[in-house]
Amino acid sequence: MPRKVRIDNAGYYHIINRGVERRRIFLSKDDKDKFLSIMCEEFAFYKVTLHFYVLMDNHYHLLIETTQKNLSDVMRQVNSKYASYFNKKYNRVGHLWQDRFKSWVVINEDYFFTLFKYFELNPIEAKISYEFGKYYRSFLYDLLNNKLPSCCKNSYLLQFKTKYILSMLDIELNEVDLARLNSIKKDNRDLKKDLLQKPKDITKVLSTEFTDKESRNLMIVEAKKEGFTQKEIASFYNITPSLVSKIIKKYN
Repeated sequence: MPRKVRIDNAGYYHIINRGVERRRIFLSKDDKDKFLSIMCEEFAFYKVTLHFYVLMDNHYHLLIETTQKNLSDVMRQVNSKYASYFNKKYNRVGHLWQDRFKSWVVINEDYFFTLFKYFELNPIEAKISYEFGKYYRSFLYDLLNNKLPSCCKNSYLLQFKTKYILSMLDIELNEVDLARLNSIKKDNRDLKKDLLQKPKDITKVLSTEFTDKESRNLMIVEAKKEGFTQKEIASFYNITPSLVSKIIKKYN
């Protein structure tokens, strides 16, 4: 069977990999620490940002951002080096991973925040944790305990106050969220077309000339509807993403 085409463009990706036969790949806290250490070393070399993550016992979820066409290279290095560490430590041979890693392109902010909620729900749905922020080596746990790895220092989530990040988790995944997650996992050929489209011009929606804040705020809401991210809008007006978020919520 031919391999599926892997999209290697620079951008945001949801990455997942499982242990062979769904066996555990992290047998201790030290293993999770080692994986993050290896990952951050490779991410620094390849100029990759880790936005958030959760390391389950037999698989992991990552939300990363690449700046170059090097997704396959960096993940191959991470998985290979961790497998070598694991096999040596536990005196085993053979494959550690079930397959090559899987990746899905994340093309807008809605996907991004839905995935964050999905990642943090993983340990709770698996019934190995019963409260957000209590599962060792999830983004939220490390944030609350000042343990975030170095490759997470530029995470988009860190532009928001912790209180706001926690508020994202107040609502369970609903039908809209689940539908959004399912759409992410569709064939990436459709997403690739979106990635290759000519970027929209934000200046056609936003303007630095406005009579009052109400006018500016309405433009911000319109820009969000047009698909621009809170980060892009905030950068245009030199304001914080959290302020953009509050404005959008106010008018919705």
